[in-house]
Amino acid sequence: MASTAELRQQLILAALRGSGDDAPKFDNELWAWRRLARQLTEIIGDAGFCALYGRSVKLTAPEFPWLAMPSAPRVEGVLRRLLDDLGGVDTSLASKANHALLQTYTGLLSALIGEALTLQILKSAWEAKPDKNLMENGK
Repeated sequence: MASTAELRQQLILAALRGSGDDAPKFDNELWAWRRLARQLTEIIGDAGFCALYGRSVKLTAPEFPWLAMPSAPRVEGVLRRLLDDLGGVDTSLASKANHALLQTYTGLLSALIGEALTLQILKSAWEAKPDKNLMENGK
């Protein structure tokens, strides 16, 4: 049986899978972040989400130094910065960085609130498949 950390990793990989060949670059990755933000900001607010994201960038930056620290404590500003960062490098490298960043973020979240609750939040956030209208509306 898979450990809870392995289950979290499986959820991340499923959330980051592309939504099809016709999807614009990184739409699905931002979908995963937006859905996670929607779940977490109800609990910890924009500032809490962004603080955890900033810590994740700091921990991930040694491997991906082009990831920028967010300057605004608003989710949409953070995600715009992430999109700019991902769009500025090779697609393969950007995917690796985004995966590492999301893994770090969820690992920090798990350390704060526990693996079981983190898994529940991730499942709730990512239970639906990416929807083109949802991605275009940023929700």
